Amino acid sequence: MISIRETLAGKHILLTGASGFLGKVWLAMVLQHFPQVGRIYVLLRGKGRGVRERFEKIVNESPAFKPLHEAYDGRMNEFVSQRVEVVAGDVSQPNLGIDAETEARLLRDVDIVLNFAGLVDFNPDMREALASNVDGALHVAEFIEKSDHAVMLHVSTCYVAGHRDGFVEEAPLPKRTRSTTKR
Repeated sequence: MISIRETLAGKHILLTGASGFLGKVWLAMVLQHFPQVGRIYVLLRGKGRGVRERFEKIVNESPAFKPLHEAYDGRMNEFVSQRVEVVAGDVSQPNLGIDAETEARLLRDVDIVLNFAGLVDFNPDMREALASNVDGALHVAEFIEKSDHAVMLHVSTCYVAGHRDGFVEEAPLPKRTRSTTKR
């Protein structure tokens, strides 16, 4: 059995895309149900104090955090600040748009990078979509390559299904064996 609780225990996590639906829900659930998780670094676009204010707005206004607000009543900000550090950055930029000192600290401390970042607009400017969805994933992968221990989980949009319509079953593929014949 794989235990999420044991797998994440003590792990320090960098979360991108925390302002999106999946990122908010993931963060709220981890804060609520997995107290064993180490520090969570939330990468948000913006500069300086503005990213902290943006994060606080997300936590205070998103229904995903309602159970935490109820559980921690007036101590919610204290609870979250003990577990989460907001980092100003941008996945569409090289080095995730963070300064060298912060990058070095994250590369040393982060065990897992969860990349939820992406533009999900149905009619986006193509340059913005490529910068966020393609370049962003590549920049996160390049960040991981600099680490001697961190791993990455990339979560893409739920609207990727190729040329298929309707329900698309998600089933494990049969194990493939390596062919020894030359083509």
